[in-house]
Amino acid sequence: DLLSDADDVHHWGFLRAVFHDNYVPNEMLEPSWRRPHLLHCMQVAENVAPRLRATLESEEGRAGLSRFLCIYWTASQGGKFLSPWTRHIDSSHWYFVQFELNGVRKLIQFDIVGGSFLVDGSPCAR
Repeated sequence: DLLSDADDVHHWGFLRAVFHDNYVPNEMLEPSWRRPHLLHCMQVAENVAPRLRATLESEEGRAGLSRFLCIYWTASQGGKFLSPWTRHIDSSHWYFVQFELNGVRKLIQFDIVGGSFLVDGSPCAR
């Protein structure tokens, strides 16, 4: 099944985050060979979001977000999770977790559709 386990979730998260990191919004304003592909990627992300949210209801699915965090944000090595991943109450796409790194608490937020990854509310250096 599509997006049904932790491996699928962590690969999806990485794909969306890398896409977000390399996406230039101005590309949507100008006709180019890339524009239809970018639109298609965004539409696919919206289409699979309900299935992904269903997978993230399970502990195994949320473990995929933790794997994603450790692979995507290399600075997280040696840190520990202080809470489980939780869906933000005001958004169906945003998930967050409390994380401790070098004795400092961090709020990690991730948009599973758009690919935005935030540490304490700001984009991070990888």
